[in-house]
Amino acid sequence: MQLFAKSLLFVSLLTTSVLAAEDKKHLPEPLSLAAALSIAAEQNPSVMLAQARAQQAQAERNAVEVRDNFQMRFEGGLGRREFNGREEEYNSAYLVLQKQLYDFNRTNLSIAASEAQLAAQSALESLARSQYRQAVIESYYDVLLADMTYRVENEQLAIEYVDFDHAQDEAKLGKKSALDLLALEAPYQRTVIRRAMAENTQRSTRAALAELLGYPQSLPEELDIPDNGTLKKRPVGDIKILQQQALDRNFELQAANHQLAAAELKLQSSEKMNMPRIDAIGRTGWHTNVDTLYEGRWRYELALTMPLIDGGLKASEVDKAKAELMRLRAQKSALERQVRQAVLETALQLETLKSRATQVKVAGDRAEMILDKSRTEYQFERKTDLGDSMVGATRAELEAMTLERDRAVLWNTLQKLLGEEQQ
Repeated sequence: MQLFAKSLLFVSLLTTSVLAAEDKKHLPEPLSLAAALSIAAEQNPSVMLAQARAQQAQAERNAVEVRDNFQMRFEGGLGRREFNGREEEYNSAYLVLQKQLYDFNRTNLSIAASEAQLAAQSALESLARSQYRQAVIESYYDVLLADMTYRVENEQLAIEYVDFDHAQDEAKLGKKSALDLLALEAPYQRTVIRRAMAENTQRSTRAALAELLGYPQSLPEELDIPDNGTLKKRPVGDIKILQQQALDRNFELQAANHQLAAAELKLQSSEKMNMPRIDAIGRTGWHTNVDTLYEGRWRYELALTMPLIDGGLKASEVDKAKAELMRLRAQKSALERQVRQAVLETALQLETLKSRATQVKVAGDRAEMILDKSRTEYQFERKTDLGDSMVGATRAELEAMTLERDRAVLWNTLQKLLGEEQQ
């Protein structure tokens, strides 16, 4: 009985874990923008690549740091040699300890350069996460707009179908000519095509969103409409202040600054390339002919190493470092101009949204009033264009949704330019 209970518990736990694993394979229904943004960005290829580069920079930094640590190695061999006219064995086994004491700061400069490169890659990782967030927002609204566009085309098709069907009946009675019938069928067929394209866009945008979120087999059916109430009330602020904040905190500019610092340090290190190096070396061990070799069992020394002729290697490395420094300075200058202009354009577009929002609201109110009027006339069996009014109202909703999409994207773009960490 006890064995049966344990087996039942195991099956229950296994079933629960399987169901939990299955849940992880599906997106929430309905899907909200907050839920989409909460999905970890680590599965995104661009973020993964940025993480890998940051880890590589960390490894390179660690590799540079250990260069002047204590090193221990074994030296030994089995052999024979000629010495003083006789042949003899020459076998040895030694343990060698070595520690770099001074290299005129070359190692410290290399460590500082590698740390700057690590900081640059960390900034680029933050940039990749920010770009992923932007892509999720845009893809999410693409689905909402695709759904709204399909509604418009579907309602328009319903109207044109009724008109075309009625015209066919009249044509049978001789009240409509073939030319009149074709005049109605042509726009109907165009709307059929537009609705089919809108339907395809619904699927393609959902597939793109699911792929972006890492759930390629789980296309979201229903999406919640985000509440952008806080964004509507948020002031843009002074553009000059925003530009300065972007120059100070923008992720890409931070990376450029760190890369520039690393290049300057590498140049300094290259200029010290032929400076002396001092090592402490200790050696202890055994060989077969210690008496005849006039050597003891151990020794230690301070060793000085200094290149005398390098065949132009130092000059080549210095020139290469200077060229890289010039390239990065020019790249940073161009990037600063791009960031300033991008902040200006984004801020101005956000200001323009205020006027556009008023226009969209007026158009939406007018469409609703026309729809209410058409419904009233329809109830009293008067001649009305209820179908056209419904399409007009849906088009107004589409325009309002487009406005909300632009508002969300523009604010997120500004946050990305300003280097603000987003949750």
